[in-house]
Amino acid sequence: MNFRLPFLTVALILWVSGSLVAQRVEIQGGVDSAYSEAAAAQLNHAIEEYQLMDQMTPGKTDLRLNMLSLLVKAKRYEDGIHIYEKWGYHPTNVPVELRRKYVGLCFLTHDLDGMRRKLGGDLVLKEPERTQVALHLALYNKEWSLARNLYERFEVQHVPKTREAYRPVMSAVEHLHYHHPIVGGLLSIVPGLGLAYNRRPGPAVAMVAMIGASGLATWGFARQGEKGAMPAKIFGGLTLSLCAVNIGAGAITSKKYNNDLERRFMQNLDWFTARQF
Repeated sequence: MNFRLPFLTVALILWVSGSLVAQRVEIQGGVDSAYSEAAAAQLNHAIEEYQLMDQMTPGKTDLRLNMLSLLVKAKRYEDGIHIYEKWGYHPTNVPVELRRKYVGLCFLTHDLDGMRRKLGGDLVLKEPERTQVALHLALYNKEWSLARNLYERFEVQHVPKTREAYRPVMSAVEHLHYHHPIVGGLLSIVPGLGLAYNRRPGPAVAMVAMIGASGLATWGFARQGEKGAMPAKIFGGLTLSLCAVNIGAGAITSKKYNNDLERRFMQNLDWFTARQF
């Protein structure tokens, strides 16, 4: 009877540990996969038809614009850049719509250094388009202060439509609240609080349960005197180890939270770029 409480707490630790390390598996339906493959095949077929039409009647802006738009939808950004550059437009004599689509393709490849080089050679931009491209570069480089300053230029340049188009993006920038890893670690002195701070409620509850169960097991064995001395030392060491892991988890999940925050922002920025250019 005296061993019942410690053994129950050990069982609780094992159960919670299994729940904590269990991985969630997303099962994608075969119908969705087949639909994606079919849609990609249709896009590629349409692109090939546009390429054939461009060979037969080269130089038509609308045809080439539609081709680049399809390449964006197919996420064949580098192919779009190669096709555009093969057309051989002079930097000062290129249709605005095609140039903007080319700029969007360059951004979507995330080759920001190449984009800077193009601004000095292959791309000849006037205001406010130059400010718009510079703002996009600042956003992709996570230079938030510079992005705010460039955004304010739209008001001076009297382009309210462009400013309004970028309002959602700049609003998202203002809502980028990073979690400092040191704060996450310090909050984890209280078991589970650092994980909860980083919006990990499941692991936070599991960590509290594990530390609580281990501590309870230590206390239960310690009450048994010499008979429970060795198990008490084992579970005491386990409790301290879990506390150390908990503090480290608070700092690590803060970094992961920031990475996820930036990843979601960049995904939304790519979506915006594909529609803005």
